[in-house]
Amino acid sequence: MMMMQPRSSGHCDAEGSAGPRAGAATAARRRVDAPSGVPNSRQRVALQALLSGRCKSAEQLQPIGPRIIGTLLARGWIEEAARLGLAPGYRITATGRSAFLAKVPIY
Repeated sequence: MMMMQPRSSGHCDAEGSAGPRAGAATAARRRVDAPSGVPNSRQRVALQALLSGRCKSAEQLQPIGPRIIGTLLARGWIEEAARLGLAPGYRITATGRSAFLAKVPIY
């Protein structure tokens, strides 16, 4: 009977050591290096959903959560919009449209 070795959990960092925090440290370095004027992939998903110009509620922007929506609001890429008889919605701003259309740097 062949014995299987257990898989290790966590990610490997550049030096090859595995650990649960190795992936988080790499992600933190990426966030520091990324310019704040360029949306990340999740922010781009939300902005793309709003490119039509129509208001969408937070539920319609799923799987984008309140933290991403808060970041987009803080950067001025989206704005809250009142909708008659419905929950407040969000729409893309001119700044958000230009941020979405900006070239994405490759690291």
